[in-house]
Amino acid sequence: MARNYPFLLQTVRSSGKGAWETGMPLGSQAHHAPHRMAAARQAIGRFLKSTRQTMRLSQAQLAVLASRNSLPLSRAAISAIERGLHLPSLEALLTYWNALQVDPMEVLERARLATVAPANLSSLSDDQLERRAGELHREGHHRDAAALYDTMLERLAQDPPSDPKVNARRQATVHLQRATALRRAAALLAARSAAERSIAAGSACPDVQAEAYSVLAMIHLQMSNLPLATDAASKAALLSETCGVETRTRVCLSRALVRFEAGEFEEARRALLEARELARTKDVLHGMSREKFCEGKSVIPKQVSRYPEIARG
Repeated sequence: MARNYPFLLQTVRSSGKGAWETGMPLGSQAHHAPHRMAAARQAIGRFLKSTRQTMRLSQAQLAVLASRNSLPLSRAAISAIERGLHLPSLEALLTYWNALQVDPMEVLERARLATVAPANLSSLSDDQLERRAGELHREGHHRDAAALYDTMLERLAQDPPSDPKVNARRQATVHLQRATALRRAAALLAARSAAERSIAAGSACPDVQAEAYSVLAMIHLQMSNLPLATDAASKAALLSETCGVETRTRVCLSRALVRFEAGEFEEARRALLEARELARTKDVLHGMSREKFCEGKSVIPKQVSRYPEIARG
């Protein structure tokens, strides 16, 4: 079912030079907890800064782009927002939307999901960050995992690998991991944006694109958009034809879920059986693969489970 967003933004323009603030979503704990408010400011600021840097724009260049529309944003305001000193106003959100294609609803979801910043992460390597994020995700701490993936994306924006192909694959992979964590945290708009960024960054990586389309199909399914879910699942299946067993297994599971929701129970059965056979050809039922496989079997309910082949699986 598509999610509702009971957010009420109270836009307040402060009297300081270029410093704009807004209220937090009403009804949330962050509205009453200063440390959560600070966490929200920091999370949004890091996201907007990382997005700007990914597009290779300076704060001054973004201010120039903003000045070309009816909602200008000064460099001082951009700096204050990105440093977490102020939350962006409605005008600022619209400016970022026009200049950087940042969905304002994703920004609001980040405010809702913001957690208190963990201990200093500067001493951790990228591999250590990725391992820790994976552990948090498997333990069910999806918000914390997404925060670590955000940190990894910030590092990539600030210090990208010298090889453009390596950088593109790395960005696509981290966006994919973040999309998966956000989907589990029920932050569907942010998850959709992350999956779409993974697809765009991974244009030369069919395996990453296939999995990103697969995740995107699940997101559209949760948002009750069956046509888009079907389209994403079809693209994932096409891309996965030349991929490894693990990727093809995951794609088959997502296709089975989409087929079931479409009422195509025989197709769902075939996709699930194909996933089972693929999993048996190689030891892919471990970690997230096992979790995804079990998830797929449990979500395909009674109409499909009447088949003895699936019931025994």
